[in-house]
Amino acid sequence: DINEFLPRLRDAALAQKLKIPASVPVIGYIGTFVDYEGLEDLAMACGLLAKEGVEFRLLLVGNEDVSGSGLGPIGQTVRSIAADCGYSDWLIMPGRVPRHEVADYYSLIDIAPFPRKPWPVCEMVSPMKPLEAMAMEKAVLASNVRALSEMISHNKTGLLFEKGDVASLTEQLKRLIIDPELRRHLGVEARKWVLNERTWELTGNKANGVLARLGTPQGRPVKKKSTINLDEELQTYRQLLAQAKDAKARDDVVPLSENRVIYFLHGSFPHQSGGYATRTHGVVRSVLNAGYEILPYTRPSFPK
Repeated sequence: DINEFLPRLRDAALAQKLKIPASVPVIGYIGTFVDYEGLEDLAMACGLLAKEGVEFRLLLVGNEDVSGSGLGPIGQTVRSIAADCGYSDWLIMPGRVPRHEVADYYSLIDIAPFPRKPWPVCEMVSPMKPLEAMAMEKAVLASNVRALSEMISHNKTGLLFEKGDVASLTEQLKRLIIDPELRRHLGVEARKWVLNERTWELTGNKANGVLARLGTPQGRPVKKKSTINLDEELQTYRQLLAQAKDAKARDDVVPLSENRVIYFLHGSFPHQSGGYATRTHGVVRSVLNAGYEILPYTRPSFPK
């Protein structure tokens, strides 16, 4: 949403609260701490920069625990790396923040790295977080996994480094730290690209064009004949639900009519919790707007 993620001036009060000097570049990540995000590699790269005497601040907003504020193994590893490399005073980890404060934290960031690891999921799944940073005119640095390199043009809308290579990540981070004009140029071009290629309206229009060519009325889903034996599938789920009820699970089984779909959101709500949740929330909202009924189920202990 280009109206939500806008370029903005640095939040001076928040910078002062976090003890970030005005003249020091901030390397920042905002999101869920997941192993494939490569935050440990980022911490190691920052350690190499610190040993070279390159000054920065590393701002990591979020954690592994979507229902609390505890620090998990990834956060602990990052802290250990910072301590071993002697830049603990430059590491800022405020934990999870409310979604309405995300833009305030983004305003402090000069370099937005996405060091995703060379794993199949990172090659296939395109994250939304880089698009948010690009829309806010941040200098984005990403690993060259396929899902990221198709949205970031090296040296034009951002920088790419060799996936899984900490030395390559360090080299590109240093380029951005010492060259504020390069950061500014990449950020401006990144927002232009998002405006022209990745808004919800543009994406929806492209989808409607495909549906129209298939002879499908706009605004209605394509219905394909299922190859699954629905009676067998339904019986399997009834057995699972009955077992859960016998195990004194929290919720009773809810009878389903034939024109409803049940979707268990095992890790996707509330929508402030991370990339998966943001996508799921958008899909759910869009399907509701199309006139369908959705009742999301979340696991116990989720705050929403």
